[in-house]
Amino acid sequence: MFYFTKLFNLVLFLLTVITFSIVLNFSFISDSHSYNVCATAAAGTQYGNGDDAEGAILVKDEGEGDITSFALASSPTSFTFGGQEQSCDITPDHYKITIYKIGLCLNNPFKEDDDSNGEHNNTVGPALESCVTIFNNDDGKEVDIEPTGSVPLLDQAFVIPMGEYKYPYVILNNHIHLKHIQKFINHDDSNAAIKGYHASSEDKFTNRGTVCYTGKDNSGNIWVNTHTFELQAGSADPAYTTLHGTTLPTQFTGTPTKTRYRCGTLAEANAGNDWTTTIINSFGNRLWQSTSSVDTTNFRNYTGCCNSNAEVPGITQFFYLLKNDNLTIADTQENARRIFVGQIHDTPTKITEETIAFKLRFKTNNAINVRIYQEEDSGGENRDELLMGTRMMANEIYLNIQTKERRTRGRWR
Repeated sequence: MFYFTKLFNLVLFLLTVITFSIVLNFSFISDSHSYNVCATAAAGTQYGNGDDAEGAILVKDEGEGDITSFALASSPTSFTFGGQEQSCDITPDHYKITIYKIGLCLNNPFKEDDDSNGEHNNTVGPALESCVTIFNNDDGKEVDIEPTGSVPLLDQAFVIPMGEYKYPYVILNNHIHLKHIQKFINHDDSNAAIKGYHASSEDKFTNRGTVCYTGKDNSGNIWVNTHTFELQAGSADPAYTTLHGTTLPTQFTGTPTKTRYRCGTLAEANAGNDWTTTIINSFGNRLWQSTSSVDTTNFRNYTGCCNSNAEVPGITQFFYLLKNDNLTIADTQENARRIFVGQIHDTPTKITEETIAFKLRFKTNNAINVRIYQEEDSGGENRDELLMGTRMMANEIYLNIQTKERRTRGRWR
């Protein structure tokens, strides 16, 4: 039941999704994930051929065994970041999601797992008894979120009972689609050279460019990654080669034939730019152990409570994986088709008799992770001087709500 004093105390709204870039969002990875915002070129910067290089990630390759070619925005002249593990978190050009349900809750919907079953077999999902639904579409509403602008979410009115709502949630398809073009440039404004996808050659001097972009492989397929980066286990019993109808890769990224995006010129990027997909398949460790072994007990259908980020005080998040009925907790990564994103706000959204407008925001700053692989010298090939693309993966977005009241003289809060 909903807790409000008088049944007629309802507020009527029309809902619009507002999308813009502000440094506020979380990651699916864990509460310990720290955003690595790399230094970028300022407005007016150009490549040697005159193309605009504003926003390009700055590169400085020292060579001689050094594999730290990037600088963080917090220390833009210190190129001590990079290597085989570190990557940059950036704002995607396009972040496409399918929304099924959005709600506001008076009580915390998070529920602990059933300890008797173990975390890998959790049967407990979110509790929505105190929640009001403000958007519901069983078929899903696809929304392409760009860094600025607004997207109409529905064209009919909805009502919210008066109250203080500290717990918003959204249910999404767990296939997150990204489309992005990322520029790179040397710290001295000379052209950088990033090694991208090649279908057959590992030659370090081919398919390099100043601009890397999501696109298709030579067979016309977009690249798909899982959150836990699953590979095929073709010799397992049963064989494990696909997920949600998508063929899993056979090898990890790190060399050109396994790279999940292309690099070239800006013109090539504009012509070949296409979507890439991240499947949020599990919150545990990789299920694939070897080509003949899969450990399904590594599957996790929820994160626990709660994920936090020091940059966003007063707000925490938690996640569940659901089946395609938007309700039942998933028990395998094959039937995990939805992601429940729950948030806990220290400061509630207040709906009162004075509330006259309501705005929903998705913030996508740093919502894509771009990995560049640079390894130590191997076989006399000066691999430490080679910047190789690996993959572009989705980070999580952040849900924010604003209201407007009569007494605030038209200002959003």
